[in-house]
Parts: sequence; C-alpha cells; structure tokens
Amino acid sequence: MRPVLTAAPDASVDVGVLGAGPAGCAAALGLHRLRYSVAILGRPRPAASEGLGERCVARLLEAGLERAAAAAGRSAPRIGVWAGTRSTRGRECPIDRTAFDEALALDLALAGLRLDRRAARAIAADAGGGWRIDTAQGSLRCRAILDARGRRSGGVERLGPRLVAWSERWRIAAGGGPGSAVVAIDDGWCWFARDANGILQRQFICAPRTRLDREQLRERFETATATLQEDAFSTQRAQFLGARATAAVMRRADAAPSPGRLRIGDAALALDPLAGHGVHEALQSARVGVAAIHSYLDGTDWTPIARFVRERSDEVWRRAVATAGTFYREQARSLPGAPFWAAAADHYERLSVDANARIDAGAGRFERRPVLNGERIELRPVWVSARWPRGVWRAAVTRASREVRDEHDEQS
Repeated sequence: MRPVLTAAPDASVDVGVLGAGPAGCAAALGLHRLRYSVAILGRPRPAASEGLGERCVARLLEAGLERAAAAAGRSAPRIGVWAGTRSTRGRECPIDRTAFDEALALDLALAGLRLDRRAARAIAADAGGGWRIDTAQGSLRCRAILDARGRRSGGVERLGPRLVAWSERWRIAAGGGPGSAVVAIDDGWCWFARDANGILQRQFICAPRTRLDREQLRERFETATATLQEDAFSTQRAQFLGARATAAVMRRADAAPSPGRLRIGDAALALDPLAGHGVHEALQSARVGVAAIHSYLDGTDWTPIARFVRERSDEVWRRAVATAGTFYREQARSLPGAPFWAAAADHYERLSVDANARIDAGAGRFERRPVLNGERIELRPVWVSARWPRGVWRAAVTRASREVRDEHDEQS
C-alpha cells in the first residue's frame, strides 16, 4: 500500500498538484483516496465573487469537498435580460471566493493533506525520471504533475473572442438574501451577484478595445440596473471595496502536454464567462485527471491516456463554442446595430466550423479506443460514428421502453 504524505521543501511525492481551486483540490483528494502521496501548491487569489450552479454543488459533494459545497450556501434564481426578453435562466449560488477557497483548504486538511502556499517558479523533467517543481523555498520532485493553475498555465492552442471583465465589489446593506442577474447591453453584458453576506459584485464584460474610465463603467452598470429594475443590485448607500480588470477569453491549451503531466480545469479549457459552467467543467476534468494519472502511475502506456484526455477536451471545446455562438448570435439579432455581438458570434461560429471539420464523418465502425472505466483509462472496443466521434462503449436497453441509454464512459 502506498504511503500518504504531505509536502515539505525538497520532498519527493507521487503527484504534484499545482493550483488549489476546485479542480486542484478535487484531484488531490481523488489521488489521496487511491493512496498516492500528493503535494498541493496554490497561491491565494484576489477577493472576488462567483456563481456556482446547483449541478456544480452536487459535483463538489461527489468529490468529497463538503465544506466547499456548504460554503456555496443556498441557490437563488438568476434573472436574465437577453435578446429583448426577461426570464429566469436557471439558479446559482453567489459565493465569496475567499471564503470558498478557505473551505476548500479545510476539506484538504480534514483529509490529511496540507496546502502549500509556495508558488511554482519552474517545471522541468527530472534527471532521475519524473518531474521537478522549483519554488523559492526549494524543489519538489514528483512522478507526475496535475496543473490546475488556470490561465497561468500557458500553452494556449485556441482562443475565443478577446474579452475583458471589469469588476467592482461593494458591501451593501444586510438582508435580501443572495441573487444574481445577467443583462445584455449594446457593447457588452453585465453580471451581478449578491451573496448572503451582503457583498455585491458587478462585472461588465466587453471587447478590450472598449476603454472605460470609472464614470463610463458606472454608466454601463446603471443602464443594466435600470433594465433589471431590481433594488437588490443597487449600490446606493453601499461601501466601495475595490475594482479590477481581468481577461475573460475562452481558451484551450493542450491537456496532455508531456508523459506524466496533465492540465485540468481552466488550465486546459476556460469557458466563456457567459456559460456559467466553468467550475462544473473543472470538476469533471479533475475526475478524468485522477483516472489518467492513476493509470499512468500504475503502468498504462501514456499514448492512449493522452489520446483520451485530448479527445475529451476536443468534445467539450466543440460543444462549448457552438453554445457560445448561439447565445451571442441570439443577442446580435436583437441588436443589429451593435457590432460587439455580431463580432463575437462570428468568431465563435468560425471556431465551431473548424472544430466540426475535425470530426471523422465516415461510416460507423468498431475501433479499440481509450475509455474511462471507473478510475482507470483503458482500451476497449467502441462504436465510432459521425454522431459519436469518440465512440460508444456500452449501451443498456431498458425492458419497458426499449430505449437505448448511451453509457459511453461519461464523456461529458
């Protein structure tokens, strides 16, 4: 049985996990359960708010991140003003990211894992085999690496339309409970999130050429707030806490760059912020990352592992750019004189055409392909077709309806 260890300067472990967000923590716990020694390196992040969907909270619980799931609190309807109509587009839990990250660290600690706040300065193949992670306080040697550092990971292969998110945080009066909203305006869209502790984040997403001073940004938020007609997102008599601008570009990097090294979460695939499923996809990719590293360290050849991980990334990317293109085109039709929406829709539609052109549209056939089987990636005979380019591994037929249920390795 493999020993379970925590990290120390100049230590050697089975797996080094870079990044202590949901993907990194879920992966670390998954590998810990499989009795691998794990070191988690993650730097604190700036204060921010985020919205977690109900499916995402369920995934946190499945991953064993119970305190993080509890920190999400209760969900609230998300109001949407889109394509000229007002509706409720699902539910989400507005969270304070600092409190959420503290809950993630507590989940690690209760499992016997220590979060190391050292930052990785360099990653290199180790002369003795495996990998070496260099930090200011020493080196960490490991047999494999899971990189969950988000956009800091690099290696970008594909980019969505360039977007920037201008954010403000406010402390507002207590009461009223959590809530969130998305509002489209002429040159971008606003997201509002108010958590249960009275922290309000207002975010305006637009093209980077839209240079905004404080007054212009305030005008965008006031326009959106007036459209909403919701006092819960007003900043009257509120305390300003700070502002910042960050990149909000949908991006994809090679998820399996080298034998024994994987990218998961936003490091592999960062979705358009409009999707609202970034953390959910990060947790899904963490599960795949655990199976991939487990298979590799247990002796499986890297080639089928890398193929599975990359083909899964292809599929998620293909679906995501198609969905984003649909949302932006829907809004572009309602605002024909607003170039922001048409340009973003055009960009996503080009990416969608390119992604679909890579699908093998040949006749259906059986092939041996890598599939996810529990906690391992294995080669199995699968049925490949234009509809299922990654293959259908198993199909169960129910007696009552005779409907075929696709079970092909939970490829979502």
